[in-house]
Amino acid sequence: MRLAIILFFTAALSLPAEIVTILPDSTTIAQGSDTQISIEISDLTTDLYAFQFDLVYAPAIDALDANEGAFLPGAGATLFIGGTIDNTGDTISAIADTILGAGPGATGSGTLVTVDVTGVSPGTAALSLANATFLDSNLDTLTFTEVDSSITVTATPEPATWLLVLSVMVVVCVKSATANARDANKKPV
Repeated sequence: MRLAIILFFTAALSLPAEIVTILPDSTTIAQGSDTQISIEISDLTTDLYAFQFDLVYAPAIDALDANEGAFLPGAGATLFIGGTIDNTGDTISAIADTILGAGPGATGSGTLVTVDVTGVSPGTAALSLANATFLDSNLDTLTFTEVDSSITVTATPEPATWLLVLSVMVVVCVKSATANARDANKKPV
């Protein structure tokens, strides 16, 4: 019994408390529209001094740029690298941020990175992290739980479709006006 209790508490203590989330967890945009996602960290029980990861996504979206969030700079001067965008390979490789100089890292919760994306084709783009490393101020690796996201891109009607809809509306309006004019010109019997 004592061994079972010790194993339970040991397992509970080894679970990662830090949670890295891609937000929003799910969203829908029109083809050709832009939106912003953010990579957030929460429940940080130790300090975060540096991180690096790749953002992987599907062909329905293209990444436009990656920008430093406010979380790590809250602990001091930083060096941010926005990574290399490869929209053919559907990744932003080597997004990285580190605090400069000695001292403690950031604690708590906040935004690590924001990424602007655009919808390029109808479909659903899953977003996830790969090759992720999070370090504390002792340069020890932090464990974390990742929560992924997705963006659904809906089709935008082609200009020809809009022209067809507009043409049908004009024809209906003209026929309605002609019928009203004809009814107005009839003499009561």
